[in-house]
Amino acid sequence: MDAVIKEKVPANLPDKRAHCLAGGFIARYCSITEAYLAGAGKEMRDLFSRSDTAEWKDWQADRVGIECA
Repeated sequence: MDAVIKEKVPANLPDKRAHCLAGGFIARYCSITEAYLAGAGKEMRDLFSRSDTAEWKDWQADRVGIECA
């Protein structure tokens, strides 16, 4: 999943667009299950770390990308 994101998702995108593309590319090149797990895992990590904040809108953007894929 990390390789797909590094290879396919351009840097410096708006946050929600990056979430959408990441979810879609993971679903396309890995699996839909892995895309859902990656999105949920990222938000859980954000929830319990100080580096970022978990956002419902990020999870929604992930799901939009998955559905689009």
